[in-house]
Amino acid sequence: MKSKDERYPDYPLFKGLQRPLEFLGIQGRYIYWAAVTTCGAIVGFVAAYCLLGFIAGSCRAGYRRIGRYRAHPSQTAERTA
Repeated sequence: MKSKDERYPDYPLFKGLQRPLEFLGIQGRYIYWAAVTTCGAIVGFVAAYCLLGFIAGSCRAGYRRIGRYRAHPSQTAERTA
């Protein structure tokens, strides 16, 4: 039976730089917090933009619907004359 040294040759392993993980001045676990916050802000902006557009569109459609049942100012002037 072969010994351990004969079966598995030794290779140098890269174990990092032995320093804490850092990205743009943010260290360690706070990188995840920054990523979640950034993604949440983008998703929140898109959701708020869609909701605001829906509300504005609904208001405009409502005003247009109400406007159909009102008499135009030129029609009311002809009736009184």
